[in-house]
Amino acid sequence: AELLIRYRDTITVTKKGAPQETRRIQRLLKDPLTFLAADQITSDRLACFRDKRLRDGTRAAAIDLILIGHCLKIAMNEWGLSLATNPADKVKRPAPAKARQRRLEAGEYIALEKAATQTKNPCLWPLVILAIETGMRRSELLGLTWDDINLKNRTAYLPDTKNGSSRTVPLSSQAVAIISNFDKTKTKLLPVSDNAIRLSWDKLRKRANLIDLGFHDLLPEPISRSFKNGLSITEFALFSFHKYPRFLLS
Repeated sequence: AELLIRYRDTITVTKKGAPQETRRIQRLLKDPLTFLAADQITSDRLACFRDKRLRDGTRAAAIDLILIGHCLKIAMNEWGLSLATNPADKVKRPAPAKARQRRLEAGEYIALEKAATQTKNPCLWPLVILAIETGMRRSELLGLTWDDINLKNRTAYLPDTKNGSSRTVPLSSQAVAIISNFDKTKTKLLPVSDNAIRLSWDKLRKRANLIDLGFHDLLPEPISRSFKNGLSITEFALFSFHKYPRFLLS
């Protein structure tokens, strides 16, 4: 537990996904595994932890193993932890799950829109529409400032994306209309935390009876519309800045 806390406060905070990893570590700190001394974290105990974590999905189990393994590696290399080997290196990671094929289907937008009338978070529904209109990720939308927006040219500039490159995203008429109504006295377009949106989204999809719909599943919508309007995969890859065309083929 002490190693994970130190990792959270010194390593996690430097990462792009710091909020998400912090929540993951906070959950790990409640697991009996973290009540043990570091030299008691054996490969068989980690394997048992993995098997238990698999109930929440292969991705969850794999990420937790990677996180624990990296924490122990840093501790051994830099923090003076004396272990003969890293036990996480001996534990087989779960095979990655198949790529999701989920899309927003007919009638589901209306169900979400109806459920959104009951949400207490005023930023949630505008965020959902912007995701559908632009294909931007939740973290990218929440990071937007007014300096990134050019309403005249109808573009949003993302200086630092998940794939490590900047890109300029075209804004539809509906996206421009929504953004124009935001409070221009604020630095960010959507002054709300990622965690607040995550919790509100979970409640929204439950009210809409769309439990299996993830926020990321909204992102293919502008891709589908662009193809219907005659753009080729190559043309869309250029303006959407996808590094790997296989994403567009899924």
